[in-house]
Amino acid sequence: MDKKYIKSVIGSFVLTLIIPFVSCSDEYTVSDNISNDKVLVELCLNVPGLTSNSTRSMSTAQESGIDDTKIQVLVFEKSGNAEVFSYQADITNKNLPNITLQVPVSEGSKQYRLVVLANVEPETITEGSNKESVLQQFTFSCLGKWNASNSNPAPIPMWGELSELITITNNRSANILLHRALARVDIGLLYKFNNPDPVSGAEYDQKETDKESVYGLDHFKIKDIRVYRTKSQAYAASSEDNMSGNEIIMPSIPASANYNTGSGTAVGTLENADSDPLLYTLPAAGNSYIREIYVPESNLIDSQSDMDNVPCLVIGGYYGTTNTTEVTYYRADFATYNNGTVSSYRPILRNHQYVFDIKTVNGPGFETPEQALHSISSPMKLNIVEWNQIPLGFYVQGHYFLSVEENTIWLEARIQGDLTENSYTVSYQTNLALDGTAGNEFTTLWASTGTSSSSYFNQTIDYVNKTIKFTPLSDNTTANELRTDTIRLIVENLELNITVKQKGFNLNYTIDCESVKVNGKYRENVSLNYSNYIEVKVKTQGFLNGETYEIKTLEKNGIYFLGSGTFNRADATPLGNGKFEYTIKLEGYGTPVNEDGTDVFKPFNVTIVKNTVNNEYCSARIIIGYKTKRILTIGANAAYRYGYMLEPNTASRAFVDASVNFGVDPNSIVTIEENQYGNAFTIDVMTVEKGMFGEIIDYNYLKNKLNTFKPEIILTGQAINYNSSGGDAIQLLSDFVDAGGVFIMCNEYYPDMSSINSMVQKIMGTGVIGTNQSIGSDQLFTLSGDENDMIVNGPFGDMRGKQWGADGHEMQGFLNLSDSESIIYSSRTDGYINMFRHATKPFFFIGEGGFISNPQRYIGEAYQGSYVYCPFAIDETYSPIPRVNYTVNMSSIVYNSQIFGNILAWAVDWSEMNGIDYSGTDKKFP
Repeated sequence: MDKKYIKSVIGSFVLTLIIPFVSCSDEYTVSDNISNDKVLVELCLNVPGLTSNSTRSMSTAQESGIDDTKIQVLVFEKSGNAEVFSYQADITNKNLPNITLQVPVSEGSKQYRLVVLANVEPETITEGSNKESVLQQFTFSCLGKWNASNSNPAPIPMWGELSELITITNNRSANILLHRALARVDIGLLYKFNNPDPVSGAEYDQKETDKESVYGLDHFKIKDIRVYRTKSQAYAASSEDNMSGNEIIMPSIPASANYNTGSGTAVGTLENADSDPLLYTLPAAGNSYIREIYVPESNLIDSQSDMDNVPCLVIGGYYGTTNTTEVTYYRADFATYNNGTVSSYRPILRNHQYVFDIKTVNGPGFETPEQALHSISSPMKLNIVEWNQIPLGFYVQGHYFLSVEENTIWLEARIQGDLTENSYTVSYQTNLALDGTAGNEFTTLWASTGTSSSSYFNQTIDYVNKTIKFTPLSDNTTANELRTDTIRLIVENLELNITVKQKGFNLNYTIDCESVKVNGKYRENVSLNYSNYIEVKVKTQGFLNGETYEIKTLEKNGIYFLGSGTFNRADATPLGNGKFEYTIKLEGYGTPVNEDGTDVFKPFNVTIVKNTVNNEYCSARIIIGYKTKRILTIGANAAYRYGYMLEPNTASRAFVDASVNFGVDPNSIVTIEENQYGNAFTIDVMTVEKGMFGEIIDYNYLKNKLNTFKPEIILTGQAINYNSSGGDAIQLLSDFVDAGGVFIMCNEYYPDMSSINSMVQKIMGTGVIGTNQSIGSDQLFTLSGDENDMIVNGPFGDMRGKQWGADGHEMQGFLNLSDSESIIYSSRTDGYINMFRHATKPFFFIGEGGFISNPQRYIGEAYQGSYVYCPFAIDETYSPIPRVNYTVNMSSIVYNSQIFGNILAWAVDWSEMNGIDYSGTDKKFP
């Protein structure tokens, strides 16, 4: 969560329990008619001011509204390690925003926790019931759309509880923060707080206070919104287990909750849910839809989460400056976006606001909502701004305020690895004029001593930069116990607490450095998710059971890995001689950033440290994915749309565009960053009337493309005459290869065999001899090569010994290739080589113009047309698969699509490590 949004979010609550004579309130006197064994507790509701509303939706006040007939304060008593229901507090006065309770004084040292429920129907509670089971009694229906009308909206259920147990003996104060049980979803076109002015480029001067205004887009308007796969039921309350500090981080969903539908019924299957989403229609097409959509918590995101089961939106709108009639549809996910595509999914959490900021729309969407729902990408670029709607540690008195960035901080047991100092710094904010001089400084009191000095920690306050730095007085290696202390910061009548904890250990275990395994794919500027983790094996002498471990990597290039917990005897694997082994998973955090600033983000090692007495370290190697690439494709038959040149709406184009093959998805075969349209490759096609005169290359057009589009990879297919018009295209393409550009040449004899031969001879040497062969129905060629060669044994599979098929009955081949400069993959029956590459230059040749031929986006494994054409096969996810029923006998299997995947992966790898450099000159090819 971006902390700069925390304190500016509207609509949050702070309930303050105030007992007489506390400094943060006016003096309050106990009434004479109250018995001595009871005290009064006043809950003061702090509700922020109103903001304007431009729609018929509920206002801030209504969104924050409480029905005074539906407020309950439940009191739970600590009993052993549990908390059980004791009684419901008697509310003696309801004069909102103030509520007065009458509660008995604690007997002895009994401790209690107060839980507040608002806008919730009462339930019959059995005394002595466990707190979790009691709160799970309070559920509410979310069927259909939540009533968010500004005329008579449905109040949103809320819950909050004391963060610590208390003993009610005398006057004291505490805070209860309320959390709404629903999340809010807003959609807008170019939010002002999140984008500069599209005309002037200036930052919005009210960006910290106005989170709802938008600039709008001149070429797109929102017409309707469909919400898919939300839940039919919700808990009014959550639990501490689902929180970090004051923020909800995990959803809490009733086991009985099904999927919600637009017709207001609950259904148990995704198929039924997807056929009846929640539908929100704007009265007139507009730029935003705010304070209308409220949904319950939904879905715990895990390794099984994918686009087919997570909640999402489908946004319908008018694309085009003059379009007011044709609605097309775009999918938008609750997710982290990178360059317009999903990087990782997010759960929907209570009391959170999800702002879908649509930055641009690059083309019309899908024709139907169903198509958009099941699409892998769309021409809409957006990102999601998410924030918790509770101000963390934010206290206000009169015109002055004091806030702290974090309420609880952790220090290491001792200096580890490359760290030079064991310290932690937090920021504070205040509008008091504090400079550290007498009368203008904090008073600090530590709980352990009652003085300004702690038994365990030092603090240094920097009044200029408004920070507080904490350091331990010593290492904590004497016991596997925490050291903890709390500092009170006091100024004027304001005060707040920061709890400081220092980890401790006296464990002695070792990491088997040979066992370290890095999982997941890593890409520059793409945040890590659940798929990014390091697995290590820990060895011990004897059992460890219940002891706390912490294993982590020191942060490097913006990322780190952490695994913590307690050793469990049941997880130990005996190794003999009294030794045991545990397997630990270190989760990845952060976003990879190339701190060295080099052009290529090279692999790097991270240091693994652990909470043991010994100082032995291991390391793990992180390999970063590739940068997005530009591909120029050339061929006269793009108009036929067989995919020879990756033209749109063909199988080969669907293959290279799909993030399952090339992208930043956790399961992408080749990890490569994506462009603004969500694709790994930016592709430009040269064909008839676009850079070619029929089948002849327009030299000047090609040269201009090299200097302006600046391709890193060139792919040619059927059909080209390299004897170009206006200049020497053969020399130009050879220069491109010599400069480091990757050239994948897929050509047979047609339309001019001499030009094919000249092109190959220019790169491979004048002594090579090329000729065509009419191969008839014998279209199968066996791939061979070294196991370390990415082309035959690459990310899309080991293709050694596999067959590939020709598209038709002609095949170009060559003889006299130099053994030292050529790597051979397959040959024709007459011995002519029809697939090879240069050993040191980025040049690859296939003597078949239709190696990747297939006119459909999805063909499946068996083509139903001709059995001697279109050998390139993909499945419904656009993943490459073998093509079956090939050749006249319909009896063979060919692997063109997987082989091409390896070829393209080789091209990307070469380009990344040794590719063409366009920097430093306006025209690389003058």
